[in-house]
Order: sequence, then structure tokens, then C-alpha cells
Amino acid sequence: MADVFEDRPDVVESRQRLWKVIAETSMLDWLLLTKRPQNVLPMLSPAWLDALPDNVWMMTSVEDQRRADERIPTLVQIPAAIRALSVEPLLEAVDLSPWLHQIHWVIVGGESGHNARPLNPAWVRSLRDQCQAAGVAFFFKQWGEYDEAGTTGWKETGRSLAGRQSVVSISRRNAMKAIHDKTTITMTLIDQQQLDPNRIAAARQRVIDVTNDQQALYRQLAQHHTPEAQAQLATNRAALTEAYSEYRRARAGAGACPEPQRLSRIAKRA
Repeated sequence: MADVFEDRPDVVESRQRLWKVIAETSMLDWLLLTKRPQNVLPMLSPAWLDALPDNVWMMTSVEDQRRADERIPTLVQIPAAIRALSVEPLLEAVDLSPWLHQIHWVIVGGESGHNARPLNPAWVRSLRDQCQAAGVAFFFKQWGEYDEAGTTGWKETGRSLAGRQSVVSISRRNAMKAIHDKTTITMTLIDQQQLDPNRIAAARQRVIDVTNDQQALYRQLAQHHTPEAQAQLATNRAALTEAYSEYRRARAGAGACPEPQRLSRIAKRA
């Protein structure tokens, strides 16, 4: 288990191999969890600019409200069929309601290990209720070091909430439906001339070109870590951010490009 979106030159080649493996294993669902959602789009395969493969589910971790405010707005910009949150260890009450219409799965859990902080049951129930109101799948993973009554001993704490097991999973069929809906929406906007295909193609090629430049710089840094190369990489990152912004503007056309149809009732009891 690793965060494949770490900004380190020595993991660039491993990340490229991973994209190839994912493309060759469509029978597997890949859950990519990161604390760095801002790195996802610049580091993805250029072939996935329009949409990630349907077997790639993007997730970010959210421990408190500050991380929610920082990370979730970036996550929801990623064109994944399934976007999920790992709210663990949950360290305080968190309001996810501003983004739940763009999130499909929320996992909640407490902290384990030495100096673990207790998990307040009210925080868990609040997230459960938020998800239920928004029609979002909710999975309570574990209490962590302390159970619902505040008793320590993580092996015995379990994952029951108010005496019930909370175990839900996402339907792969609905993930496929989201891909279909997203494609249909884009083609409809093009047919209605709300999108400019030439502008989209040019912006997409710009992202690919700048991404290729970035990969070359990473390889150069891995061999010779010089101040000049580091400065070039910083310039490249700024150019890539602008390239992605233009691509999103082109995809939005005259108005905001709508989200794919909501995945309603995507949770099923295990």
C-alpha cells in the first residue's frame, strides 16, 4: 500500500509501470488513495485526460475539516467514475455536505496504535446521516483504539455503530453507467455546438506535451539533481497547471459542463 502520487523523481518510472498494469487488468478495481490529490492530474497517464478507466477509483484521505476543505475540491475535479473519501482517522466533527453530490463513497474509521485519540460517536453518526441524506454509500470501518463506549482495546472494539454492522460496497455496474452518462453528456454538448472540438483537441495536446516535458525533467533530476533542473521543474508545474485549466475551460464550453448523472442507490449491503 502506497501513495503513488508522491512528488519524487525516483517513483516516476514505477508510476508509469502502474498505469500500464491498470490498463491491462480491466477485471480488477484499483482504489488509489492519496493525501495529495493536487498531484493526480499532472501525474496521470495522458491517455486518461478525458476520463480515468472505469476500474480506477480515486480517493483522498480526510482527517479533519481543514483537510476536507483543502483536498475534496481538488478530488472532485478528477474525471473518475467513482470518487471516495477515507475519513480516517476521524479526529473531529467534519461537514462533507458541500461536496457529497460529487462523492460516491465515504469510509470512516478511528485511530489505532500508541497515543491513539478517541473517536467521538457523534462525529460518526453525523457523517452517516450526511451520507444517508445525500444518497452516498457509507462504510464504518472500525472504532480504532476505543470502542463506542470509550473503552480501549482495539482488537475488541469492532465496527458496529449503535449495535449494527455498517458494511456497504459500490456496484461496478453503476461505475460503468457513470462512464456512459459522462460520454453522452459530452457528445450532446458537442452536437449542440456548446463545445469547440478544435479547442478541446488543442488544449488536450498541450497537456500531453507539457506532461511529457515533465517526465523528461523527472528523469533528468533522478540522474543529476541540479538547481537548474529543479527550477525548470517548477516552471513546468506552473505550465501544466495552466494547461489543465485551459483544458477544463474548453471542456466546459459556454457553460459549466454538468456532472455525470448521480449514482443513486450505489450502496448494497455486503
